[in-house]
Amino acid sequence: RKKFENIIFLFLTKRPSNISKFIPENWKESLPQNVWFGTSISTQENANTLVPLLINHSPKNSKLFLSVEPQLESLKLDLWYNSIDWVIQGGESGIKRRNFNIQWAYDMCNFCLKFKIPYFFKQIDGKLKIPEDLMINQFPKF
Repeated sequence: RKKFENIIFLFLTKRPSNISKFIPENWKESLPQNVWFGTSISTQENANTLVPLLINHSPKNSKLFLSVEPQLESLKLDLWYNSIDWVIQGGESGIKRRNFNIQWAYDMCNFCLKFKIPYFFKQIDGKLKIPEDLMINQFPKF
């Protein structure tokens, strides 16, 4: 019965409005503690649309995370600070990667620090070395 209690299941989607359609019915009232929901955002327009959908379509008392990758512009997430439990951030890799402004990483790191949100910085672009002060790989308390 408690076979998977030591595994954290991270459900990441670009369509958070579908969360309530695809989860088991009993999760809507009693979500397992080891299930988290997240959405991918890249731009402020994405954030303005998808973060509220994540919050509103996840079961009550859900743990929520944001995958801010590939980040393509400066973001302001202050409206939702009290709903976000973890932020993962990174730039784009590959041959046709778009530029990542390292200031975006410092801004996101400061946002997370200010609101005590665990912060995980993945990469700049897959080639550039991450500055030592951004080698931050925090995990929430699962």
